[in-house]
Amino acid sequence: LFDNYYEPPMFGEFRPWWWQLETAKFLSQNKYSFVTSTPRTGKTLSTLMAIDHLQNNEGQRAALIIAPLTVAKGGEWENTIREWLPNKRVVVIHEDRENELKKPADFYLINPDGVKIVREQLEERVRNGYITIGVVDELTEYANTRSQRWKAAGAVLSGCNYRWGLTGTPGGPEKIYGQVKLINPDKVPRSFTQWRYQTMVKITPFKWIPAYGHEEIIKEAMSPVIRYDKGDLMT
Repeated sequence: LFDNYYEPPMFGEFRPWWWQLETAKFLSQNKYSFVTSTPRTGKTLSTLMAIDHLQNNEGQRAALIIAPLTVAKGGEWENTIREWLPNKRVVVIHEDRENELKKPADFYLINPDGVKIVREQLEERVRNGYITIGVVDELTEYANTRSQRWKAAGAVLSGCNYRWGLTGTPGGPEKIYGQVKLINPDKVPRSFTQWRYQTMVKITPFKWIPAYGHEEIIKEAMSPVIRYDKGDLMT
């Protein structure tokens, strides 16, 4: 559907790069997935095009994008939407959060702490089918499943039809577990203890290190995933 029906946007004379289109297509085809492309490869526009396609051609509704405030409000996410998708409605949930969430929008931008504050309202919007796509930028901030930040995001995102996580630096076994469980919980064990015994080795009473072969376990858990390296693209 993406290849046949989606008309990529333009910003003046600029068109999306081919790898941005491939990333957008990948996301639209994989409901629970990850983008680990390195910084400055255009993950933001790729994600927005995938959402745009799903909204225009596949019946999905609003997207909730959880991102650091400096990136969301007046930053990369908001600016990219206004530049490349000027006909789309974008609302930044930051000041009068409850009333801002009531405004009709195609994209809601909110920072992680904001999710904790309006968690119940967001859950209701998801439950009622108004928000159907969830995106988490800087996914490594959700490594700890016991944090209030993770619990709030997990409660909201669990009802979304699509869940995508973006990070250029996923990290090792200890960080991967929480990230995967937030986006695609069926890919990891129910408890972190089980995960740690699968991917790590205890060498002292208080120290664990990655086990031999942990890379393949992580690869399987964090799939489907797409990654482009800026160094390869720009040479």
